[in-house]
Amino acid sequence: MKSSIGIMLLLCVVLTGCRTLRENVCRAPAQVELELQTLSIESATFAALARDKLLSAEGLAQLQAAGKLEIQSTLVVLTEAGEQTTIKSTKEWRYPQSYESDNGDKSKQDSTRQKTVSGGFIGNTLPVTVFAPADFQTREVGHIFNVTPSIAPDGRIWLTMVPEITGEPTWENFGPELAAGAKEARSAQMKQPIFSTATLTSKIFIRNGQRILIGACPAPLDNKQTLVFILSARILN
Repeated sequence: MKSSIGIMLLLCVVLTGCRTLRENVCRAPAQVELELQTLSIESATFAALARDKLLSAEGLAQLQAAGKLEIQSTLVVLTEAGEQTTIKSTKEWRYPQSYESDNGDKSKQDSTRQKTVSGGFIGNTLPVTVFAPADFQTREVGHIFNVTPSIAPDGRIWLTMVPEITGEPTWENFGPELAAGAKEARSAQMKQPIFSTATLTSKIFIRNGQRILIGACPAPLDNKQTLVFILSARILN
């Protein structure tokens, strides 16, 4: 009798553990696969499609099949529903945040060896001021997409998106004038980058597995080409 009771208690423990494990598995967040595809299209063709309101993922797929689109990249990431993930295609720009100057008692006495230091004209006895870049920092330039997928009760997917596009910088010189009064006075080369960034926040509702056109921008190195971005989301479990 005692052994039968022990076996029954053991079975209850095992069944309770299995039920708890099954409930935990059922409560596990669903996995969502996100795919971001970057395509290149002639700007004139893109403008014509936009004018005629024919821009769509399906229409671009037809152009791709006809050889009128070029795939630049395809990025795939797996994330949990409700968790933000980042998909990006960038490169790093390294630039100085400051310049250090050498204001010692250096001078050039040889009139036959006039030269330019940091863009400034140096004469016979004018002091040589050297500006060296310092305090370097890096910044990502390119396309960054922060995406948070959520699953609705009917199986569709909410996508909260915060895209950020940063173009290659332009450079401006903030250096002071060197050798004031000289015949060829110039400014010291103390250049700083000016970055341009476009960002927005959007929330869209799509079907499971649907591909959508989420944006476009001019190609960074070819103004005759436009980059378009196609995003798809698929529930895995």
